[in-house]
Amino acid sequence: MYGPTGIVVGVAAGLLRVLYIHKNNRAEIVPVDMCVNSLIASAYDIGTNTYDEPPVYNYVASPDNSISWKAYCDISTEHGKYYPLSKMAWYFTFHMSSSKALVTF
Repeated sequence: MYGPTGIVVGVAAGLLRVLYIHKNNRAEIVPVDMCVNSLIASAYDIGTNTYDEPPVYNYVASPDNSISWKAYCDISTEHGKYYPLSKMAWYFTFHMSSSKALVTF
């Protein structure tokens, strides 16, 4: 698993305990069903219209409804404490650090 879901599962299983991340940065998280809907809409647009140059489509999270990585991890941690996995490898603990040295060693 990759991305935000991989982080949540890794932490919940006790396999990921420290993560190198700038916790105040915005988490550009977009639901996959919205990405698929945009992909279908862009395919329809290409099929029904003609362009001199190929159009570029970009689907991003809304700046009005953004979330920081700290808030995302805090919400995930709160739920993880109440709904632990049945086959955890280690006790649930998680720390975010913006120091590469701390995460590397």
